[in-house]
Amino acid sequence: IVAPAKGLPPKASLSAIVSALQKTYCQNISYEFEHVMSSAARQWFAGYVESLTSQDIAWRKDRFHELLAKTEVFEHFLQKKLPNVKRYGLEGSESIVVLLDQLIFEATQHGIVDIVAGLSHRGRMSILANLLEYPQDEMLRKLRGGSEFSDESPHSGDMLVDLAKPATLRYPGVESPVNVDVLWNACHLESGMPVGMGKSRTKDINIARAQNRRSHTIGDHVLSVSLHGDSSFAGQGIVAESLGMSGLAHFTNGGTVHVVINNQVGYTTPASHTRTTRYASDIAKFADIPIIHVNGDYPEELARAARTAVAYRQKFRKASTKSFGKCAVGNDGACVPMAKQPTDSSFVGRGH
Repeated sequence: IVAPAKGLPPKASLSAIVSALQKTYCQNISYEFEHVMSSAARQWFAGYVESLTSQDIAWRKDRFHELLAKTEVFEHFLQKKLPNVKRYGLEGSESIVVLLDQLIFEATQHGIVDIVAGLSHRGRMSILANLLEYPQDEMLRKLRGGSEFSDESPHSGDMLVDLAKPATLRYPGVESPVNVDVLWNACHLESGMPVGMGKSRTKDINIARAQNRRSHTIGDHVLSVSLHGDSSFAGQGIVAESLGMSGLAHFTNGGTVHVVINNQVGYTTPASHTRTTRYASDIAKFADIPIIHVNGDYPEELARAARTAVAYRQKFRKASTKSFGKCAVGNDGACVPMAKQPTDSSFVGRGH
C-alpha cells in the first residue's frame, strides 16, 4: 500500500512511486512497523511518514545549530579541563540534545504541559546544561568534586551522573511553558524506566482532576521520555517487564517515547556478546511498538523522528522507540575509548 505522499499525484508512474518510497525509507532514517498487529496503525504510520517533507522542519535549523554548537563546545571544554572526571560524555552523539528538544517541542503541539524525563548516564551533563538550563557554575562545582548543596549543608549530594533538576522551557509560538521533571535514577540499571512511567501517569491523572475534566484519556497532559544505552535496554530484565505491563489498563501512561543510544559496547562487552537480536531495540517488538532508526549525524532526520513518534503516541496512546546514532567515545565513563575498545576507537577517531 502506497500512501499519498506530498507532491505525488493520485496517478503516478512506477518510477515516481519508487523514487518517493526510496526518499522516505532508504535515506538516513528507517522504520520498523510491519510487526505492529493493527492494520489501521500500520497504514496510519506509513501514510504519516510518507507525507512528511523537509520543508516541515526546515525553519527549525537555527535552533538545531545553536544546540549542537553549545553542546560540542561544552563537551570539548570539559574533556580539556577535566579529562579525568568520569562524566560519560556525549562526543559523537551531541545531536541527542536536538532530539530531546524536538520531542518536547512536538509534545507542546499536542497540548502536553509536562514532561517526565528519565536520562541515562551518557550525556546527562550536556542535556542538563545546554537544554534544561542547569546553572553551569553549579555543575562545574559538582564536576570538581563539590556538592550540589551549600557549603553549610552536611549532605554530600548525589552521584555526578545522576544529577537532576526540574526545568521550565518556553518555545516560540507556544503560549504555555512546559515543565520538565528529570528523574533521579540508577540509569544503567533501568530502574528509572518504570518510575518515569508511573510518575507520568500519576501527574496526568492529577492534572485532569484539578481541571475537573470529565472526558480524559491517559496521556493528554504528560509525556514520559526515557533514554537508554543499547546494552542496558536489551539486557536489563526490568525493561521487558515494564514494556509488558505498559499497555495494561491500570498501568498505562498513554505511551512512553524510548530513545536508545548506540554506545557500540556495553562498558566492556561488544554487541555480539550482549544480545541475540540484530538491534538492541528489537525487544520492544513484543509490546507492539513501532521502531525508528536514525543516523544521529543528521539533526533534520531526528526532528522528523521526534514528530512521528509523538504523533503516533498521541494517536494510538502507545509507546514508540527510537534507536539513535552512535557514541564516538564508547561506553567508558572517562571518555577514553582506547581503554575499552581500542580497535574501534582508532577507526572512529579517523572518521571524526
